[in-house]
Amino acid sequence: MDAGAGTGLVGIELQKFGFSTIDALDISPGMLEEAKKKNIYKKFICAALSDQRIPEIKTGEYDVLICVGVFAIAHVPPVAIVEMMRMVRAGGLVCCGVRGDDLKAYHGKMAELETAGHWKLVKEKKVPYYDRDDMPTESTAFMAAESFKEGYNNAFSNRYAHLTDKTTGDEVRKLYDEWAAEYDKDVLEIARFKGFNPIVKTLDDAVQAELKDFPKDKIKIMDAGAGTGLVGIELQKFGFSTIDALDISPGMLEEAKKKNIYKKFICAALSDQRIPEIKTGEYDVLICVGVFAIAHVPPVAIVEMMRMVRAGGLVCCGVRGDDLKAYHGKMAELETAGHWKLVKEKKVPYYDRDDMPTESTAFVYKVLKH
Repeated sequence: MDAGAGTGLVGIELQKFGFSTIDALDISPGMLEEAKKKNIYKKFICAALSDQRIPEIKTGEYDVLICVGVFAIAHVPPVAIVEMMRMVRAGGLVCCGVRGDDLKAYHGKMAELETAGHWKLVKEKKVPYYDRDDMPTESTAFMAAESFKEGYNNAFSNRYAHLTDKTTGDEVRKLYDEWAAEYDKDVLEIARFKGFNPIVKTLDDAVQAELKDFPKDKIKIMDAGAGTGLVGIELQKFGFSTIDALDISPGMLEEAKKKNIYKKFICAALSDQRIPEIKTGEYDVLICVGVFAIAHVPPVAIVEMMRMVRAGGLVCCGVRGDDLKAYHGKMAELETAGHWKLVKEKKVPYYDRDDMPTESTAFVYKVLKH
């Protein structure tokens, strides 16, 4: 969406960069008539940017919204940012250019939305503006990404709303103990999580390449952060049967026991602390899905997870894009130090909802040494 498209000058630049599915929004029919002559836009919407919802535009209809030369207080009130953000799906981007003398009028609303978790700033850059001494020569381009916070809150009844990197293990344990009985329904039916099968399929492909001489039913697997056993169900479908479960929540493990998949159950947190019940190199494979979230597991816990797997074994983890930056440093550090090497990386489906991340990345590492 080119918001405040005017005569289509932004559209020309978007086209130069390879974008071709672009709609135009502007308050002026005359400006849009000029824009039509450029043969860039697919759809034209004549409406004002304000605190009012534009009925022709569905919530989350666009992947990206851009506005240039629009943020001027006589043109668009700060509250219109909420409507502009509504047009973009969770995970999409909003890009706006704001002159210095206008920034103070809009910065409060921009910051308020970020504090509330509706979006987050991903890029800010000073850029040229007018090439005249009597006009502003510089502007600031802001790029904000729509947050999935609201989607998670809607799907999971605000259970994650107060989790932060300061959340304690006891708080996480209590959360999942209280949620255990309803967890499968919430994840599979309400949130429509689709990641279990494709992540396990990615692991299975790696097993066939790296552990092809080992019968599947003899491969010993640790399901780390096993929860109620939904990953275990998929592992079983692929022919794996020697599986243990590790989770911080006794309540979740009680639900997992009902599925009759796991051989052993270990109730412990994934952290920088060694789990005494697990010997070094005890497992051929470790898998974790939905575990790499900073409120749940610190990046340093990857070292302990790797310790559980023998040299030559595999570690498979699914990591969402918005969490990856928190863990990628430790993953890369261990590879650089020669402790493991990446053998497979694949984009996989995640949630089947527009307000939650639809894609994740499955990583499979081969352990080289402890």
